[in-house]
Amino acid sequence: MGSPAIFKGSRVQLLNSEGFEFQNGRTFLWGSGNPEGSVIAINSSLYINEDDPSTIWLKETGTGNTGWVQLGGGSGVPGGNNTNIQFNDSGAFGGSDAFIWDGTKMVISLANSGTSDYANTTIITETNGDNYVQLKLGDDAAGGIIIGDVDINDYFKIWGSINNGELYIQTNGVGLQIGESGNAMRTIGYTDYETLVVDDDDIPNKKYVDDVMKLYELVLIRSDYGSDVDAGNALVTAVNSGSYDTIWVDEGTWNIGTQTISLGGVREFKGASKQNTTIVSTKNSGATFTSMDRILLQDFTLVNAQPIPSAYSMISFNPFYPTIVRNVFLSKGTGSFMPNKVCFDGLGGSPYVRIINCESDGAGVFAEDIHGEITGCYATEVGQTILDNCKNVTNFTFDEIVTGFSATYKLFNTCENLTNIRHYETGTKTPAGSFAVFSQCDNVTNYKFDEIGGYSTGGAGQAVYFFIMCNNVVNPYISTGRLTSSNSVVRLFDNCHGVSNFNITTSFEYGNIESSVFYDCKGVSNGYVEITDDQPVGQVQPVIRGLTANNTSATTNKNYSNIDINFDPILNAGSTDVVDTVEQISNITVYIGTTLAGNSHTAFQDCRGVSNCSAIGNTSKNFFHGFDNCANVIGCHATRCQTRSYNSTTGYANTYFNATAGAGNTALAAFETNLDRV
Repeated sequence: MGSPAIFKGSRVQLLNSEGFEFQNGRTFLWGSGNPEGSVIAINSSLYINEDDPSTIWLKETGTGNTGWVQLGGGSGVPGGNNTNIQFNDSGAFGGSDAFIWDGTKMVISLANSGTSDYANTTIITETNGDNYVQLKLGDDAAGGIIIGDVDINDYFKIWGSINNGELYIQTNGVGLQIGESGNAMRTIGYTDYETLVVDDDDIPNKKYVDDVMKLYELVLIRSDYGSDVDAGNALVTAVNSGSYDTIWVDEGTWNIGTQTISLGGVREFKGASKQNTTIVSTKNSGATFTSMDRILLQDFTLVNAQPIPSAYSMISFNPFYPTIVRNVFLSKGTGSFMPNKVCFDGLGGSPYVRIINCESDGAGVFAEDIHGEITGCYATEVGQTILDNCKNVTNFTFDEIVTGFSATYKLFNTCENLTNIRHYETGTKTPAGSFAVFSQCDNVTNYKFDEIGGYSTGGAGQAVYFFIMCNNVVNPYISTGRLTSSNSVVRLFDNCHGVSNFNITTSFEYGNIESSVFYDCKGVSNGYVEITDDQPVGQVQPVIRGLTANNTSATTNKNYSNIDINFDPILNAGSTDVVDTVEQISNITVYIGTTLAGNSHTAFQDCRGVSNCSAIGNTSKNFFHGFDNCANVIGCHATRCQTRSYNSTTGYANTYFNATAGAGNTALAAFETNLDRV
């Protein structure tokens, strides 16, 4: 264009080739490129970019060459490739393959230099017409949701395709997976979380944290297999494969023969119930269930009817892992009693095994070396030992001791913390060897034996004990038939310390070498003893007896207090010293019964340190002596004694007697002067 021209009579001026200027000073300009910073105009002027005629700029603010704003509209050139969503790229249209929309789906991607399958990460996508959204790191075509960093196995992942799904919760390679692999749940490199209480915590009610995780699960359906043996083989194969963490066994019979069920890695093994799921074993050595760690066994019966030539465990535990056994019945089936069989074997002392509501029959030992917990269990047809070296036993019931074995019977041997022990017998049992219910046990509370039956041994040296060398026995209730040992001793408590709150009714057979309720015990208090006999052939020996006669050195048989003794056996001959060779006794009352036979019975013999004790006869039956050869007798009372209330007794004070026993009473004879007569 030529020189600037001004049109006469108009309000427009042509400015060379750069545009028009209106009368009000505003311009309509054109040129190359962006006017910002290069084209001077007043506000409200327009500018067209000749390089892109669809681009129009408006001078909105400022003075000089600034304040230009690009207006929308036009057909500008899109940035990037086809389907790229447009954005402002320094004043021009921009596009990127990382942000696309094809009319049906949107994809946002981020570049990643990682080396895993999840490099070039897709963050949001809706694909394959399946109407689901993926959030993922990587190019895995399966799709899913991932939050975290898969390169270091530290992520939360929900993954899957149309037919499969997975859930991962994982940190540094350790975590949980649900789905796809076996269509179950499993841990990924799980950590062994210890759930142990401290070793010296011997409280019966220990608390345990169950860290068992339910992982791969298998349900064995009995109808899927033919014979009992085929079913048993399938069961053993499934367990020993190591592929399953939870195994459910259907009701029915599963015959595993001589095979071993190794439960290493299995977290739960469950039947339908102990009445309906039966596993039959013919194994006669080793253990049927073994290699357990952190497992729950529940709701089945294990039968083994084979004769056992040596020690055999039906279920053995790893002593270092928490294990729970609940509602399991271990049975001999149609087989005979097996004295060497151990039902539950802790293998040296397991503080983490819990046996709950389980039963056994025909086994020599119900449990051995279980230090965790035994609760609500029942054993019948038991042998020489029921519990051996066990702790924390509550609500345990047993009955029907099987006799005929020459070994020593110790039904509870070296056990601790026994509470609510119930003992039944029908008829008198005759073990071939010495017999003890509790041997070297500590902390026994609420033991009860209330049966017409008793125990009898006949061989030389074969004794009968209920408690021997036990400590802290509280609230025992013992009511027996006749206890007999014609060639040895019968003692309910022998060398025990701390017996309290007892209630005892028993009788002893004539001919026992020595019988007593308490022998060489210490710290006995708060109880009742009744000596009876249902046949006139008995001979009772001391109810309380020490080691050394003549009140010289009864160092261990001491500290008896608050005891009532009702002495009423039927005797044809002989004599009995009811309390014999004891020191430091107080508040003991001995009553003579109305059916007592014989005439040479003494209430307190060879005792010292006797206070507030009484020997009480009645109008028809009397003691021969009330106190004989005793020392330091204070505040005592003797009544209706045939010969002397106090014979050869020294160091007495504030002592009373009653001399109205009848003919032959010499209560005022020697050693009875200076006494208060009532």
